[in-house]
Amino acid sequence: MGFAAPTLRADKSAALPEKVNCQPDRWMGATWNVLHTRNLTELTLPGAHDAGTGNITSVLTPTEEKLTPLVTSMVNTFLLPLVKDDSKLVQSLSAAPIRLLTALGVQIADNIMPRLTQTQTMTIGEQLKKGCRYFDLRPAWTKDGYYLAHGEILKDLGFVGGIGERLESTLQDILAFATAAGHERELIILNFSHLMDLLRSKEERDNNALWGLDLIAMIRSILGQQMIVAEDAHIRVDTLPLQQLLADGRNVLCLFDPDNWKTRLQGESDRKQLSPQEGVFWCYPAEKSGVAVPCNFNLYDQYSNSRNQTFVIGTQKRRYHERMQQRIEHQLQEVFLLSWTITLPQAPSLLDMKSVLDHAEEMNGKLAPSMENWIKREVIIGKKRPNILYVDHYEQGILDVVTMINALPL
Repeated sequence: MGFAAPTLRADKSAALPEKVNCQPDRWMGATWNVLHTRNLTELTLPGAHDAGTGNITSVLTPTEEKLTPLVTSMVNTFLLPLVKDDSKLVQSLSAAPIRLLTALGVQIADNIMPRLTQTQTMTIGEQLKKGCRYFDLRPAWTKDGYYLAHGEILKDLGFVGGIGERLESTLQDILAFATAAGHERELIILNFSHLMDLLRSKEERDNNALWGLDLIAMIRSILGQQMIVAEDAHIRVDTLPLQQLLADGRNVLCLFDPDNWKTRLQGESDRKQLSPQEGVFWCYPAEKSGVAVPCNFNLYDQYSNSRNQTFVIGTQKRRYHERMQQRIEHQLQEVFLLSWTITLPQAPSLLDMKSVLDHAEEMNGKLAPSMENWIKREVIIGKKRPNILYVDHYEQGILDVVTMINALPL
């Protein structure tokens, strides 16, 4: 199912075109006359979920050694009770299906993991050129350094998931784009939403004085000249007009989730390194309590946690209504991320073998008609608008929807 381009004509009073009539790599600069006075709660940007998985370079799945106890438990629980003869012979024969199921499980996991973890089809550098401006980045420390990964650490099994782009190469691509002629007004938001170590235990990480700080050092060493900085530790960058945010020629905004940095934030020296002065901006819901650092970027980001597309769209619309009501009635200032993504279960169903990308192609085809409908029904109007259209399988057509929304007056 292909991407459905928007057909609705935007308000004639808006200065922006209905569709992108400029090069997608510089669309913000081309529409600067309208965007420059808006802050990030007043405009819409295209965003990529798990942006670094355009190419799954390797997968990590449970080894036979780790999987055997799980399979053994399943055989003992579900298979042996069906056999009335509990003789030692029967018990010993159960070892054969355990070995077979374990080997089969490893092979199946290796084969299906890319389908479960690949969320994009382009590299981040390519996504930038096609207009994407918000990137969900999930660095993971591996034996070969930092990579961007999609997966999770499961009890007794370790990390299970896919490994994507090498982070150092990605940062070099971002720098090349950010400093290219004509890109001075292209704001690039990097949200380092996760931080994983695939080699060391939590105790080993906590006792490692460089854990995490080496990541910040790498980011600074490559992007430092383009990283937005601020003297005020309490600054809310999401409320600044674009012209102020990009005033000094820096156009890369780096966001971090403080939940990943709790150990580091206990030390005064580490806190100084992890501050807006050094280009580190803390991103979390401002209404959240008990956080050790000020909120610099108030983000509402709640995914629907389902592969049912109708449920996902309905849930996101309901949450959008709730937050927009607060935005209007209580002058709430937050960046609303519309999570147009499905979530596959850890154990895929034999009745639904679609990959993340299969679902994403269908979901993206529903985005433009849905947003057109929201505009017609004034679900999107004035300052009531989604601020990030967050998708899997980012493609340039998403940008058409973004410019349609940005064309609407505040």
